Amino acid sequence: SGTVGADYRLDMEGLKFSDIPALANNNPGLKQLALNATGNDYFLARLFAMGADAWTLANHYAQLRQTPGFTLKGNTGELSASSGCVINRELPWFRYQKGLVVPVE
Repeated sequence: SGTVGADYRLDMEGLKFSDIPALANNNPGLKQLALNATGNDYFLARLFAMGADAWTLANHYAQLRQTPGFTLKGNTGELSASSGCVINRELPWFRYQKGLVVPVE
């Protein structure tokens, strides 16, 4: 119908999806910080989270280059670097369960 009803989350029961940790409901404080900083714009909140991760990566550059298997839990996912220092990101998975967003285990 093109409109979203109040109970759309119940309609999506069991649906699995990936999203960045900054916007998933598993860390409401981080989500609110990103949204407040961007005027509640979800597109800009994703960019905000990416910028925060860039800052974190810059501060851990030596560990990323020198420690094989070193990972960081970033705002956009779990971050690691290949031997050529190419940054890799792994997103967590979530699902709707009884109208709530919960991590997939």
